[in-house]
Amino acid sequence: MVALQVFTACNDEWDDHYDNNAEVNGSDLLTTMKSYPQLSKFVKMVEISGLEKRLGGLDTYTVWAPDDDALAGVSLDNLTTEDSANIKSIVTNHIAYALYSTSPIEVQAARIPMVNGKYIAFDKHGAGNYTFGDISLLNNHVNKICTNGVLHIIDGRVPYLKNIWENIQSNNNLTMMFDYVNRFDSTYMDKNRSDFLGYDSDGNKLYDTVWVVQNNLLKKLGQLYSEDSIYTCIAPTNEAYQLKYEEYLSYFKSNGGPTGKLDADSVTDARANRAILNAMIYRKDYNTLLAQDSILSSGGFYFHNPANILNGEQVTTSNGTLLITDNLNLDIRNTYYKPRIYNPEYFSIDREEHYVELGNISTGFPSNEWASVINYGYVKISQMQSTLYPRYDIYFGENKVVSAKYDIYCRIVPAIAEDVSLVGEKALIDFALVYRSGTSLKTITLMTAHETDPENMETLLVGRGVELPSFDGKVGLRTSLNRRSKAPDYAGSFRIDCIYLIPSED
Repeated sequence: MVALQVFTACNDEWDDHYDNNAEVNGSDLLTTMKSYPQLSKFVKMVEISGLEKRLGGLDTYTVWAPDDDALAGVSLDNLTTEDSANIKSIVTNHIAYALYSTSPIEVQAARIPMVNGKYIAFDKHGAGNYTFGDISLLNNHVNKICTNGVLHIIDGRVPYLKNIWENIQSNNNLTMMFDYVNRFDSTYMDKNRSDFLGYDSDGNKLYDTVWVVQNNLLKKLGQLYSEDSIYTCIAPTNEAYQLKYEEYLSYFKSNGGPTGKLDADSVTDARANRAILNAMIYRKDYNTLLAQDSILSSGGFYFHNPANILNGEQVTTSNGTLLITDNLNLDIRNTYYKPRIYNPEYFSIDREEHYVELGNISTGFPSNEWASVINYGYVKISQMQSTLYPRYDIYFGENKVVSAKYDIYCRIVPAIAEDVSLVGEKALIDFALVYRSGTSLKTITLMTAHETDPENMETLLVGRGVELPSFDGKVGLRTSLNRRSKAPDYAGSFRIDCIYLIPSED
């Protein structure tokens, strides 16, 4: 009687939601399904899944019930725990919260969230032909309105698809990728979707629990366990992952952070793994990505020729495409090991991007003919007094380089770019690599006693194949006045336009 009162009170809502041809039933969903002999197997599966109270209660659901022919391959005898879990996954893949008739999809197809969190397409194909997950609804058995929902009968079974993360988690050949990502995992119970079963002997609440996975890494790169978004994910097999991981270890040698106080091996391991993952996830479907000239990974890297990196065995999942590959076409020269340019005139003094000692620093932005030659502006390093020889360090930035070989270039600005009256002024400059080794500051001599051109811009190769010792230590280029740089032969100042780091070819 209560259920009928609820139905009557909501009659206007039902009228708005359903078309005039809907069949109104005075029973709940479970009772209605039991009245159809062709749904006997599905009803039995509902009972095995422990969902009969839901479908016989007051909460509102929509059920797309497969007929017995569609479930012919499902055995209900001598069930193991795993068998029962599989049956429940089938049943919950056909039940949704709330009301879904065919009326709304006359206008637009919809992806419907099921009670198991999966999304299934509800669509129309031609006059009066409706599908649920590409399975046809039986025309004379749609929109059967019950006191607690609506029933559609379908002539097939919508397969339960794992999402991308579930596929990775269950594949023993993807454990290297899974284990790294799982370091960032946390799990909590979704009380709204978990059924309260009662109390145990100690008075503790018991639930048929729905667990929710929360992963801080995937929150940034793409929630591969989420059903409401579409992703494409590359998953290297353990062998392919191991090969790329070992290659990347050499590019991410650690100093233990800028201060040298962290565990260097742990930092290297974490960074090598993250560098791989940053190129694995894309926030678009596979076919859309293949049609593009270039694609952007969720880790922030562009790749041209998408088919080159999007290779592997295609696995269709509930939230996109998983590409399982034995051959990871990932070149670090397209991601981390790339040319870098440093314009020190834009560095902030309060940031540790550059440092001057025993001298003064100023900036210049020419508005004369040199403006088109100089890259934005320059910094000028000058003596505080004639007996001091200033040093100027330009740091490359932690996590912006890799521990590999670079050719280092420095562009020198002639004095006349600042003032034509300084014609003929030249300086004698030394160059060195300055870096942290643990907590100590060390240098490697590069070019020495270079005499600057008094009239022309110079692009100097100050070091070829210079190996940076770490990716996260303080490393940079030191420029300084040579101690033989004395007046009147040499000026007590010099000007730097920019620094280039170019990955070495060897």
